[in-house]
Amino acid sequence: MMSTEQVAIVKLVYNRFMESEEPPANTERSLWSDMDNNLIFFDLLSDDEMVKESIIKYQQHCSCSIFTCEQEHDQEFCFAPFILECVGYILELYDETKELHPKNRYVLSYYLTMSELKIIYGQ
Repeated sequence: MMSTEQVAIVKLVYNRFMESEEPPANTERSLWSDMDNNLIFFDLLSDDEMVKESIIKYQQHCSCSIFTCEQEHDQEFCFAPFILECVGYILELYDETKELHPKNRYVLSYYLTMSELKIIYGQ
């Protein structure tokens, strides 16, 4: 099971992803994007396939010295390391329970999509 700190990080990342799904302030509906296209693709995977894909990407990212995002800011302000940490906790939990909660699945889908689009990446 996850510790209180681990749960807090997973919730933080999940909530941040959910906030990014909200439509821009002055629009009636959200705009379709490459993000949406990729999320639909990863939604087609079974839980087991989602976890396997995430493990491969997670191991690649963990082998890098820096995990960051496409935005130009100092690493200390980057949210990407929290995402990577969160994915690690979700993968550990899945390894223990062999169950993938829908919110954790959503985080893994978002992680894989952001990785695929090079929004987050290892250096």
